[in-house]
Amino acid sequence: VASFNYPHSFKLTWVYEVPFGKGRRWDLGPANYVIGGWQFAANQQYRSGSPISVSQGGLDIPDGFSGGIRPDVTGADPTLGGAPSKVDYFMPTPYLNPSAFVESPRTGAGVPLRVGTAPRYLPSTRGPHSMSENFRMTKSFPIYERIKFQAGITMTNPFNRTTRDMVSTTVGDSGYGQLLQGGGGRRLQIDGRFEW
Repeated sequence: VASFNYPHSFKLTWVYEVPFGKGRRWDLGPANYVIGGWQFAANQQYRSGSPISVSQGGLDIPDGFSGGIRPDVTGADPTLGGAPSKVDYFMPTPYLNPSAFVESPRTGAGVPLRVGTAPRYLPSTRGPHSMSENFRMTKSFPIYERIKFQAGITMTNPFNRTTRDMVSTTVGDSGYGQLLQGGGGRRLQIDGRFEW
């Protein structure tokens, strides 16, 4: 499993212009100023969780081991169940099983005696999935011949989605395998421009 491996990734970008207005399918005359000139667009992304790499700290790693040292696998299930859909900003929620890995052997000086048996990335365990959307709505107002004014609203994260972030994947850390809520917050940007 590579660091960029996502089994499911769905991206959708779309644009829709209403068929009303001058030069459109239906010209409604004066009503074009209200009904015509609207355009709606969006960018939506939904993706499986990120691959997880488990490591161990507190080691005096010799030269030649730039990738770090991984722990040993115990055979226990790496998770404590499915990734929870709701987690807190301040109180972490346990997700990875602390008993699934143990630190690999090392000397009293902290020098590892061998590389651990854990893979670079866990083959069947992932972080929580992610979802994001951006929506845009614009309205064009004809002024004179080819001159028009366009007003637009861009909404980022309109559904106020939050992320579930892993505190640590280092065996032995106090936050190992725990999830905290992050991100969130809707953003709204209003703009206007003249086109000629």
